[in-house]
Amino acid sequence: FNDEVYIISTCNRFGIFSNYKNIYDILKKVLEFKKLSNKNDLDYFKFYENENLIRHIFRLSAGLESQVLGEHQILGQMKTFYNISLKFGFIKENFGELLRRSFKFGKFLRTNLYNKNLSFGFLVSEIIRKFNFEEPNILIIGTGEMAFGIFNNLKRTKFNKIFIASREFNRAKFFALNKNIIPISYDQIKEILNKMNFVISASNVSSYIVNLDDVKNEKIIFIDLCVPRTIDPKIGSRCKLYNLDDLNDFIISENKNFLLAEVLVEEEVKKFIGWLRERKSYPFIKNIKFYVDDLISEYEKDKIIDKVLHNVFSKMKEIARNFDNPEIFLSAIESAILNKPFILRKRKQITIGTRGSLLALSQTKEIINKLKEIYPDFDFIIKIIKTSGDVGKNVRGAFVKEIREELLNGEIDIAVHSLKDVPPDDVESLTFGAIPKRADPRDVMISYQNLSFNNLPYGAIVGTSSPRRKIQLLEMRKDLKIIPIKGNIDTRIRKLKNGEVDALILAKAGIDRIGLSFLIIKIFDVEEIVPAPGQGALVLEVRKGDEFILNLIKPLDDFETRICVIAERLFMKEVGGDCKFPIGAYAYINNNQLFIIGMVSNPYPKKLTITGDIENVENVSKELAYRLLK
Repeated sequence: FNDEVYIISTCNRFGIFSNYKNIYDILKKVLEFKKLSNKNDLDYFKFYENENLIRHIFRLSAGLESQVLGEHQILGQMKTFYNISLKFGFIKENFGELLRRSFKFGKFLRTNLYNKNLSFGFLVSEIIRKFNFEEPNILIIGTGEMAFGIFNNLKRTKFNKIFIASREFNRAKFFALNKNIIPISYDQIKEILNKMNFVISASNVSSYIVNLDDVKNEKIIFIDLCVPRTIDPKIGSRCKLYNLDDLNDFIISENKNFLLAEVLVEEEVKKFIGWLRERKSYPFIKNIKFYVDDLISEYEKDKIIDKVLHNVFSKMKEIARNFDNPEIFLSAIESAILNKPFILRKRKQITIGTRGSLLALSQTKEIINKLKEIYPDFDFIIKIIKTSGDVGKNVRGAFVKEIREELLNGEIDIAVHSLKDVPPDDVESLTFGAIPKRADPRDVMISYQNLSFNNLPYGAIVGTSSPRRKIQLLEMRKDLKIIPIKGNIDTRIRKLKNGEVDALILAKAGIDRIGLSFLIIKIFDVEEIVPAPGQGALVLEVRKGDEFILNLIKPLDDFETRICVIAERLFMKEVGGDCKFPIGAYAYINNNQLFIIGMVSNPYPKKLTITGDIENVENVSKELAYRLLK
């Protein structure tokens, strides 16, 4: 075809995606190839058009169309068939861009949102673990790839015996690594069935292997991973029976990020549709550029050249006037200009450094979107930098140290930080180029338990590594057990999901930015838990003297936010500490007056609010520190 077409074929799906005008022509070829002629065969196909087709591609790469939600194999399979289609010239600009975006999106979800090991084997072992059998007897029916994955997970757990059943006994023997792993034929299943604790079917037969009449032991737990089913559904009336739908319900209950993935799919669909629409303008822009270029006379070109190179030419003339042998210098300047003409252009590519956590990437993309609105012709590149804080090192400025080093070395142009992570001491060669409008500065409690803060059970375990949050929280509920919980926000939420804690205390701004506001069970007023200085604010840090970058990001600076966070940081510096110390401060402006609430602990929290003129920020902050420390 002259148009684009992308075909993917796996054990669970066959898909044809094309912008060919008549999709039925393609289907006709497929049916002929498969030697199918009955029109009823079309009932097996699902049809997606326009926006729904784009959405389906993104859902496919996200694992939202897979039998096991979020499984990773589909992404590799999609890439394999993409490379085949690309090789034969079936994929061009539109489908190429769509698929590349979907691959990037799928990788992002699996890196930042999903459990890293969403496979049949992992899920089966998790279900078995929930039932707390010390050494269960397990029957696995099937010896294919799925069964092998399940076996590999289970052989590392505690069990009494694992029986492997296969229609081909020699294939079952392949699994028999020791005397506790026993190969059997299908004919032997009924003999051992009622001695099992778990029966897992991963076979590809088209009829029931186990029927209701075969089951005498009502304590057996069945897991049927097959389509069509190979364990009689009626068994579910007598025993516990899981099927693929139950597995996906289990996945969603364990990983609510799939709800967020659905939202992110819609964002990607909108972005791609925007890209498609934007492409329609390209031919017109190209024609206008050619037209304008033809209009510019040689005289006007000379004027532009003289304007751009005026200072360079003046310096060259000065060298010629003042040196006996100026040719060496003049030749070097000429060579530099002729070999590196990019020095005549403004910088179009800006590198922004940030951490690799979901929150850090989310807030950096938020900044880039704002910059792109102002500078649509610029490319803003994210460089992920691993910091000391990401690897658990407890050093001052742990979450900004390595990013600042790369900024000082010229490896990046802008550093994006959460302002509360930045120590109060200035770095001589760096400056805060812009402080955008602050998000919600308050702290929140989040939990997967459907309880309010006051209804958390006595002695509930709450995770926070902040001494500031701990001491203020215990003022409200002394019964709570507060434990330190380190790592980025992704790590902390994973520990919450795994049940290591009952609840977490985090910044509301961060929870809002990564779309997990539905987990919030309590929003603390700034008087209940005074926020960390700078909490909810971002800062764009740049090198001093880099006027180009400073002017570039200046439109993002918010005057009121800058005044308030400066006041909070001055208070923190005066008290002596950073976000690791039990210090809180929050400032706001009302009727040209600065209001600032401060908190210190010695050992119990002491809070005070004072006001002053916004033109006298330093004195107001120092006064608050003096009165609290006194």
